[in-house]
Amino acid sequence: MKTLYNIILIAAALMFISNVYSQDSIKSSPQDSVKNVILSDKTGEVIDKTENEKYDVFPNIENLDSVRILWSPEKKYFVQISMRDKNKSKEFHINEENIIRLTERIELKKVIDKGYFKPGLSEISIDTSATTMTVKFKNEYFEELPWVKNIRTENKFHPHFGAGIGFKLINMDLSGMKEFYDYVEQTVRSKGYSISSNNLDNGPRLFYAFNFYIYLIESFGFYFETGQGLNSNWESHFVSGSLKYYFNLPNTDWIKPYFGAGYTIIGFKGQNTYEARISPINEQGYYWVLKDISTEGNSKGFTLSAGAETGYFDYDNHFYFTLFADISYALFPEKTYKYSQSAAEFNFINSSSTSFKGLMLTSGIKIYF
Repeated sequence: MKTLYNIILIAAALMFISNVYSQDSIKSSPQDSVKNVILSDKTGEVIDKTENEKYDVFPNIENLDSVRILWSPEKKYFVQISMRDKNKSKEFHINEENIIRLTERIELKKVIDKGYFKPGLSEISIDTSATTMTVKFKNEYFEELPWVKNIRTENKFHPHFGAGIGFKLINMDLSGMKEFYDYVEQTVRSKGYSISSNNLDNGPRLFYAFNFYIYLIESFGFYFETGQGLNSNWESHFVSGSLKYYFNLPNTDWIKPYFGAGYTIIGFKGQNTYEARISPINEQGYYWVLKDISTEGNSKGFTLSAGAETGYFDYDNHFYFTLFADISYALFPEKTYKYSQSAAEFNFINSSSTSFKGLMLTSGIKIYF
């Protein structure tokens, strides 16, 4: 009887143990296959309420307490959102592409908000064989200086560099310099000698202008411009450098206004050939000859400018073709030049002045990359 009792007791124990192990294996198998997905080391496995608000992971969910990203062979990626009211906690599926977008939002929030980086261009790997799956970047080009960062397709204008050509209208008045040539000619004629008249005009008005642009930071860039005068007897040139700031008009990305400040230098040189006799012929047959007269000078001033660019803006491929118009004002001081030269019986003494009106107009085309 005792032996039978022991046999029944052992059989019952074995059945109990078998039942316990079979139940545990059913429960633990799915649980063991679920893995935590870490979007970023900045948040860890659990994204709490503060981190969610800081990085805008799920910005439109109110009363959120915490978030976990999980993976399993059956469900793939899914999100568990714990709410303050536990009865309203949520769970939903998410694909790998959106996993990557969430990681970018956390890791690159600062540069995305400033428009330096276009979401979706990261190279990211996720190791599904690891116990805890971590999203990792393969590249770090977004850590570099602003001009090697990508631009999002919004109302932003951040070209890396550009170049163009145009025409600049400058009210350059050299009539005061021409008066010196007229004075010399009149003085020579007053002594009874013959001399040709100069062919100098009052200075050029129109210049051709090459321009170059280099992006610096935010909406600031350095603008360089140089060119020469057209349709004038005077040799003239200008060079200017300025810092320009581009800004956006609301809901408009086909025109980019800007304003800037810089420095401009305008130079000129004039020459007229005479080959005029200005003295009697002596017994040896010698006499004085006025071969030519040349003058040169420049004017410098701080410049304020404003303008706009409009045209074709391809943000995705980072290419811009624009037409531009610019109005600028340079604070050019009036300059006075004094001349004193003696030859034969002549003593040429005269003062001349230059007057550069500060208003300048420029228009042309530009190409940016």
